[in-house]
Amino acid sequence: MAQAVKEISKIDILVNNADEQHLQDSIEKMTEKQLERAFWTNIFQCFLTKAAMKHFKKDIVIINTTSITA
Repeated sequence: MAQAVKEISKIDILVNNADEQHLQDSIEKMTEKQLERAFWTNIFQCFLTKAAMKHFKKDIVIINTTSITA
């Protein structure tokens, strides 16, 4: 992040795009490892935004997205 800010001087848009899925018939069928990986990938990535906030200017656009297989 610091290198990006150094090279471009500011952040106008931040996109957090991550996805980790373990499709099961029931959440009880997910292993602890699968649940942990899904949580780390899909939830904690949103908190990484905090590291970039000091570089944000007014009118920043933040997009947090994950996907689901239907």
